[in-house]
Amino acid sequence: MRMLVGTIALLLAITGFSLFMYHQTATISNELTTSLMRLKNNIKQEEWAEAHSELKSLHASWEKADSWWTPFMDHREINDLAQAIARLSTLVEIGQKNEALVEVDAAVAIVQRIMEREGPSIKNIF
Repeated sequence: MRMLVGTIALLLAITGFSLFMYHQTATISNELTTSLMRLKNNIKQEEWAEAHSELKSLHASWEKADSWWTPFMDHREINDLAQAIARLSTLVEIGQKNEALVEVDAAVAIVQRIMEREGPSIKNIF
C-alpha cells in the first residue's frame, strides 16, 4: 500500500511540474513572440528609436527565457534563438531593414518550434 501511495505521489509531482513548466514555456514564448512582432512592425515602419526601445524589452524577455529554458530544453534551439537575437540586435543598430525583418521571422520560427517541441502531445511522450 505504501508503494502505491508513493508511486501515485511521484506521478502527481511529475505531472504537476510538467504542467507548470509548460505554462512557463507558453508564457515566455508569448512574451518573446509579442516583443518580436512589435519589433517587426517598428522595423517595417523604419521607426528606429522605437525599435531600439523594443529591442531592450526583447533582451529582458530573452534573459528570462534563457534562465528558465536552459536547464530543461535542447541547447541547440536555445543557442539558435540567442544567435538570431544577437544578429537582430546588430541589424537594428545599423538600420538594415530587410535583413532585420528576416532575422525577426527566423527568431519567431524558432520560438514557435520550441513551443511545439515542448508542448504536451502524444508525439512528445513516445
